[in-house]
Amino acid sequence: FLYGVSIYFFLLFFGVYFGFALLYSICGYYFRFDNGFARALKRDFLTYGLVVLVLFLELLFKLVGNFKVFINLFEILFVGGVFIKSAFLLKYLFANLTTRSIGVTKGAGAIFLATFLIYGLLVPVANTHWADGDELHYLIEAHSLAYDRDLNLYNNVKNRDYWSYRPTNMDWMLKNALSDKLYQIGEKGLSLLLIPGYILARRFGVSLEISLLAALLAANIYLLTLEITNSLEASFYVWLFLAFTSPLLIFSSQAYPEIPGGLLVIYALRKIRSAPEWKRGSALIAGTCLGFLPWLNTRFILSSAILFLFALRIFIKNKKMFIAFILPIILLGFGLMSYNYRFFGSLMPCAGY
Repeated sequence: FLYGVSIYFFLLFFGVYFGFALLYSICGYYFRFDNGFARALKRDFLTYGLVVLVLFLELLFKLVGNFKVFINLFEILFVGGVFIKSAFLLKYLFANLTTRSIGVTKGAGAIFLATFLIYGLLVPVANTHWADGDELHYLIEAHSLAYDRDLNLYNNVKNRDYWSYRPTNMDWMLKNALSDKLYQIGEKGLSLLLIPGYILARRFGVSLEISLLAALLAANIYLLTLEITNSLEASFYVWLFLAFTSPLLIFSSQAYPEIPGGLLVIYALRKIRSAPEWKRGSALIAGTCLGFLPWLNTRFILSSAILFLFALRIFIKNKKMFIAFILPIILLGFGLMSYNYRFFGSLMPCAGY
């Protein structure tokens, strides 16, 4: 058990370390370090030789079992040292950045790539346990939409298409079927979004897709903070504390609507705040974000309504922008009501419940 735990933490923290190194490299390309810090970074790359030492010790453990306890302790101390060192280096990095011409989008690219790399390491961990709860239903619906082009789950449950991520008998779901029809309650927006990842690699692909969206959310949090505070250091700390704590870290590889919902809210808010610089395409995208939120879950209706009122007072004076903003909201709202009426006999957003 100790050996397995040490290997897991070694891979996790080495991934974090590699993510930090990637962040250094990309920031070094877009920004300018002072000479002392640049030389320190070059010397720091030599420490990657320790990884070779750890791998050698792993091989030695396979050959000589008496070294087991020693190697386990060495690995734990090594990854702990890497984590502490990385934290200090990141603090020093942002204390020594001097602006060349802060490409905001470019800086967000470094944030996105580093975050996605770290989240990606959690995907295999999330896939070690069975899918359960709402996640299981989203995955089965994604399968039905991807391969059957419908929302009828009867044949999917009967054929046990879920077996790769839920290897147990789920025939109890069929007791709710009417004849050969079985429709799951709830919104379908997330199931639609999960189709590309599901086709790619079933549940693993879905987890990877959610990690991608979570990394985009983290990058947009960074950008929103930078746009509000105009402080690179403050934006970095907000990203660091929100991206790697609950709930974002917990949901970063699980099929739930929180990650895409959060991404749509933050992105729409950024677009609304930059209204004077808008083009009609941006207005259309922001309206689509707000209109799609209720498709993910009814609890996002309040967030969508607040952002809509916030945007309305800005665009009411510009007819073309207002039309571009309001049109996708109307169309997506009408589509949701039509779906609810077709399957549940009511126009209310919560008809499926």
